[in-house]
Amino acid sequence: MIELRYSRKKFQFTLLSAILLTAMITALAWMLSIRLAYVYSTYITAGVALVFFVFCSIGMLSRYYRDEVILAVRQTGLFDKRLRRKIINWEEIKEVVLLQRENEFQLEIVLWPMSGSGTVGKNKKPKKPLTIDLEPFEIGIDDLMQAISGHAKVRQA
Repeated sequence: MIELRYSRKKFQFTLLSAILLTAMITALAWMLSIRLAYVYSTYITAGVALVFFVFCSIGMLSRYYRDEVILAVRQTGLFDKRLRRKIINWEEIKEVVLLQRENEFQLEIVLWPMSGSGTVGKNKKPKKPLTIDLEPFEIGIDDLMQAISGHAKVRQA
């Protein structure tokens, strides 16, 4: 069983990027407010910085402090909190495809088509594959694929 959380190192890099972007936008707002000779340029600049930083980082900070399991390979199925609240059972999964784009990897989960009663039907219209982005996690792809291959058909595209 593998349980993955968001990478701390990648979070810190993203937070640093948000701080630098906030500094750049704040400097731009300050230069414009001084150039246009606004009396309250300090307040305008502080307001712009606060609003911009909140929009850049509030989601990141909430994910960081929750520290929840986002992706898990379990005996009963595959769990990705970003896709569904419940586990995707191994019986529902037709195959798992590993996609590679330069240095980034994604998993494409191909599901069996379901009939109206919720049972697996081979002659029904296929469902759209689910895509799982592996970039926010720190794990060896071989370890993850080995854990999945014990339960479902795996191939690399």
